[in-house]
Amino acid sequence: MTRKKIDQIVPIVPNDTECEIKDVKLGEIQEPEQPNQQSRFHNPSESEISKLEDSRHETTTKTQTKWAIKIVKEWCTEQLKMTLDDMISSESFPEHLREFYASVRQKNGDNYSKSALNSIRAGIQRYLDNRGISMD
Repeated sequence: MTRKKIDQIVPIVPNDTECEIKDVKLGEIQEPEQPNQQSRFHNPSESEISKLEDSRHETTTKTQTKWAIKIVKEWCTEQLKMTLDDMISSESFPEHLREFYASVRQKNGDNYSKSALNSIRAGIQRYLDNRGISMD
């Protein structure tokens, strides 16, 4: 095989036929518009965003949370003579929760199972998280 010079393989444009090159700044290049092309990204309305946020929990999770909070609210009213919001905002909130877990019973007077107490605890935690309240 013989070696050829690169200018023999790739033709060189002579100097008298210069191409006009303009300075183009980044961001000035615009893609040509293509008709009827859908955008990859959707601009959601505020109500669509709210629905999406609300749907992040399963229906059963929401039901379990309501059940747990109902029990805590009843306990607050009966034992502390205050609302749940008052209990949460009090400085003795951790102590109140401790008392709650020790005293809570089923309607028939039986103790809750360990898994039921865990469900109540998780429901309370979700309730606090949804309101931006930290237990740290």
